[in-house]
Amino acid sequence: MDLEQAWRELLARLGATGDMVLATGRELVAAWSGPSRRYHSVQHLQEVLARVDELAEDAEDPDAVRLAAWYHDAVYNGAPDDEEQSAVKAETELAALGLPPALVAEVARLIRMTVRHDPGPEDRNGAVLSDADLSSLAVDPERYRANSAAIRAEYLHIPDLVFRTGRAVVIETLLAARSLFFTVTGRRRWEETARENLAAELARLRAEGADGTAAEPVPAIEAVVPWRGAPTQAKMAPVTNPDEQPITVLSDDESWDLLAGAALGRFVAVVAGQPEIFPVNFVVQNRTLLFRTAEGTKLFGASTSPQVVFEADDHGVATGWSVIVRGKAEVLYGSEEIEEADRAGLYPWLATVKLRYVRIRPTTVSGRRFAFGPEPDAGSVPG
Repeated sequence: MDLEQAWRELLARLGATGDMVLATGRELVAAWSGPSRRYHSVQHLQEVLARVDELAEDAEDPDAVRLAAWYHDAVYNGAPDDEEQSAVKAETELAALGLPPALVAEVARLIRMTVRHDPGPEDRNGAVLSDADLSSLAVDPERYRANSAAIRAEYLHIPDLVFRTGRAVVIETLLAARSLFFTVTGRRRWEETARENLAAELARLRAEGADGTAAEPVPAIEAVVPWRGAPTQAKMAPVTNPDEQPITVLSDDESWDLLAGAALGRFVAVVAGQPEIFPVNFVVQNRTLLFRTAEGTKLFGASTSPQVVFEADDHGVATGWSVIVRGKAEVLYGSEEIEEADRAGLYPWLATVKLRYVRIRPTTVSGRRFAFGPEPDAGSVPG
């Protein structure tokens, strides 16, 4: 990829031309080419831009995502505020180039989103940027190991055991997520390989040092979150914020945010007088739940149940959540409503034909967030 040409063409589409555009692009390429960069380099920029191109149809504004890709690691010092500094750089330089304020704000928002890679509901731009950035997790194993070594080289100011411990926690948190990728294409193309690579790296981190030789073992996650896997006596040590409630009731907005980031749920309908539970992959569309199915028991239950229930959940190292939706299931038949459902980009995970769309229109939404922690010492169990 010719980065200078790609930059000029991108800015020209957005109405910015001239010497200042060219100078800004060259300065950006120089920043990505710094001598301390091993992984977050020009090659990474090129690859993220290429993945954005591949996922462009999933974005609401592909050029905004491209601009965010250009700037998302424009500042990289191995420091906690790298993303914030990159966002500020984008805001300053793009405003100076005369780009619309709304576009500049969107680019900065997307860059800040990469701190956690957690695009919100209906955030198509965020989903594309997050997936493009994390697609490097799904390269072949040899390249993945080279990338891991390059990332370590960018953090030589961090002692080895400290780095490996922190890296292990990051990887365990990623592996605990229901899905690493937010677009259907990303999940299909990269999810399985990315998880295999992450699991292999985690095993290596626990077994060896940065140079491949035996090293001080990395503490297991139980050492970072002490109550996990600890004996009963150890679980008495407080590890959570004493002011934090173990269960928090979520607002409707928070519940829909979480549902939009999930991919797998449980559909409950009544069939022949008995409740039946069906695991389904789904998407959120306009605050309804959409899944696909074939002819059979699930479709019959959706068609005949006066009320259905849908549940989705997820958890990480320290927190979890669950959202329950109650409502009416509708099997879609009209051409317009099927066309609308098609735009959600929902595809079966299994190699089966599922021609029917089912949409759940909610009547109630109930969400809870859980802060994991030790069981309070409340005496012995009765009986």
